[in-house]
Amino acid sequence: MTPFAVLFRMSIDLSAACAIFLSVLTTGDASGADAAAARAAAIHDAIMGFEHGYQTRIGSLGSRLSGGERQRICIARAILKDTPIVILDEATSALDPEQEEEIQRAISALAAGRTLLVIAHDLPSIVLANQIVLLNDGKIEASGTHETLLESSPTYRRLSKRSVEMRQWQIADDHR
Repeated sequence: MTPFAVLFRMSIDLSAACAIFLSVLTTGDASGADAAAARAAAIHDAIMGFEHGYQTRIGSLGSRLSGGERQRICIARAILKDTPIVILDEATSALDPEQEEEIQRAISALAAGRTLLVIAHDLPSIVLANQIVLLNDGKIEASGTHETLLESSPTYRRLSKRSVEMRQWQIADDHR
């Protein structure tokens, strides 16, 4: 199954503000909060580049947005929600390296003052975590920081090595 950031069919300001939807309806203006969350999630400039800015219709499930834009709007929505615990499931798995870097910055902004539970197969998504739990066949095989797991877990070390190798892959420019 392909990971997909879920957005509602409405303009960006309401989609990003789903967490404070009632205040949007009662005050009629949450653009200050939306803009602050969008800046923290590294999506504000992209939104301002759309023809109608925060009033842009994003299509069903955000179909008019790139995967990275959908992810960053969902992160902005989570920032607005301001919950103490956030669960991210494969938040960077369907992104190119440039988008992944932006999403990682947005996730860092989201993490401030919160507990994040990050489910990931992509090691760069978790290397800065305070605690990594390595699951193997549904059981905890090891836990610790990135550095301690590199030292103590052959499985984690192998996964880390493969991750580094995959990031160096390139598409051959073969003009035969």
